[in-house]
Amino acid sequence: MKRLMMIAACSLMLPALAAETATLLKEDSLRAKPFLDAPAQAKLARGSSVTVLKKQGAWAQVKTASQSGWLRSLSLKSGKAVLPSSSLAGVNTGRLGSGKIVNTTGIRGLESGKAEESSALSEAKFNAEALARAEAQGVSAATAASFAKAGKLKARQLAWLPEEK
Repeated sequence: MKRLMMIAACSLMLPALAAETATLLKEDSLRAKPFLDAPAQAKLARGSSVTVLKKQGAWAQVKTASQSGWLRSLSLKSGKAVLPSSSLAGVNTGRLGSGKIVNTTGIRGLESGKAEESSALSEAKFNAEALARAEAQGVSAATAASFAKAGKLKARQLAWLPEEK
């Protein structure tokens, strides 16, 4: 009987032990359930701090100072994060702060049985020179408009997707 009581007490303490702090990488909606079409309870700002209570697939159940709900896990960075600037380095690369952490999430098509693929992924390193070369590929709006005109491309108005509620 004592053993059963001890197991029950430990299982009640596990959620508290598993809780971790996380920072929002971008603005996101706090949802009532872990689904994109679930009602949004609130908008949380980029840089907000939350406590992660549990994870379920691509979702994390979180608690703020005033309420709790579900956020997409890709919107979160564990711990207190220094958010990147608006440069190319900040675009869902998994690099934060110093920009020297490489993170991969949800990659499909790589099999661990292929030595050349799995070792390349496991040995990934931050490359500031490659990032600078990628950022240098950007063009101004005027250059893009000139290119479109030379190619006889026509501007088309597209309807925006509806706002999340």
